[in-house]
Amino acid sequence: MTAVQRDAREAARRVVELAGDAVVTVDEAGVIVDWSPQAERTFGWAQEQASGRELASLIVPPEQQERYRRALASICNTAGPTRGGRLQVEARDRDGNILPVEAAVWANGKGDRCTFNVLFHDLCDQRQRYEAMERLAALVEGSQDPIISTTLDGTVLSWNRAAEDLYGFSEDEIVGQSVFLIVPDGGRAEMEDWLDQMARGERVRHHETVRRARSGCTAEVAVAMSPIRDASGSVVAASIVDRDLTESRWIASTLDVTLKTLQEALAEAQTAEARSRVFLADAAHQLRTPLAGIRAAAQSLLLGVDGADRDRLLADLVREASRAGRLIGSLLQIARLDEGEVLAPTPCDLVALCSDEVSRTWSVAPHLDIVVRHEALPQGGLVLDEGAVREILANLLDNARRHAVSRIEVVLIQSQGNVDVRVNDDGPGLPQGAEERVFQRFVSLDGRGGCGLGLAIARELARTHGGDLFYDQRGFTLRLPTDYQAKSH
Repeated sequence: MTAVQRDAREAARRVVELAGDAVVTVDEAGVIVDWSPQAERTFGWAQEQASGRELASLIVPPEQQERYRRALASICNTAGPTRGGRLQVEARDRDGNILPVEAAVWANGKGDRCTFNVLFHDLCDQRQRYEAMERLAALVEGSQDPIISTTLDGTVLSWNRAAEDLYGFSEDEIVGQSVFLIVPDGGRAEMEDWLDQMARGERVRHHETVRRARSGCTAEVAVAMSPIRDASGSVVAASIVDRDLTESRWIASTLDVTLKTLQEALAEAQTAEARSRVFLADAAHQLRTPLAGIRAAAQSLLLGVDGADRDRLLADLVREASRAGRLIGSLLQIARLDEGEVLAPTPCDLVALCSDEVSRTWSVAPHLDIVVRHEALPQGGLVLDEGAVREILANLLDNARRHAVSRIEVVLIQSQGNVDVRVNDDGPGLPQGAEERVFQRFVSLDGRGGCGLGLAIARELARTHGGDLFYDQRGFTLRLPTDYQAKSH
């Protein structure tokens, strides 16, 4: 063998060793005489283990071995160098696993001098790659997010079903068109910058922006972009994933509203609890005074007293018991109002009702000049809970009676769907800044009133009617709606 032949043979051996396919050389009997490094990796047998063994019994499944031997013999009997073609067959590795391979057979020589070169191309990787591509395609198509691929100048290459649903363009319509069809006019520069980043091999991670659908409607999306490279590593395209933020925005908004509602309910519950504690403390304080008077009078009577002292103590006992009874009645009414007391509206004459309450007040304080004036009022009267309105007017007139010098005036005026009943007197009026405080529970500004619940109850009753009770420089004003009947049904 010449030096040139040896160099050529050595070069061929290096090519075989570096080849990605398994190359096996067998003699005319099918016995292995050469076994490439890739054959070791593919079939699991080292060269020293494979050399000298029959190829058919080593790597061919038993049911196919005779067929393989006949094929070798047929090729060997063909004159001259022969290429047996490529066939997809099954082979077996050292562990008994069946491998799909593509086999190419070359025969050199004839008869006793015949040798075979068999090239085995492992189809496992190819099949796995194909299956992986199928899985990837299925994932892209089934994704809930639009997945788009484009060239580096923005020409659409692929377009999944979610992109169709969000943007309104079918795959046939959009592939080959510009991705700028879904980019609003103000976002063109942003998209161009992102495509430039793709060309440089950079990524865009979760950037929130706006996209435009075929209908012209816009959608908020979170964009992620990645460069697509070819086998040489060069960037050739861009992958775009747009996540529609509409639903997440709605969920976030709903959660915010729910959280706010819960916080408001909690704050209201805490306020109600605190108000209840204050109410109970104030009620206990108010009840303590008449109960103390009742106890003192009862103890004195038990000790035994006669004459005028006995009569005085009995009068004190009756007075304090009445005071406690009025307080308990007021507390019960406050509790009913807090629970949402339902009124019983009936047609009533508000002017006549005011006149009745004025007559009652004058019988208690005949030295006062009490007048009733009224302007044009609704025809047919009003629909009100007469008992509740009487209680409001009685409270206002009793309050005026205690503070008036010589005159009380009741004025009824209709204005803007309401009827105002103003009760004022010629007394000193409320101190500045006390206009709201006077309506708080258990507040008695001058100490000459009752338990400080009358005005609080009156305001609650007015508001239950859909009206209000307030104080200004002209005195107290009871405001009642003329359409209460419509509101109550």
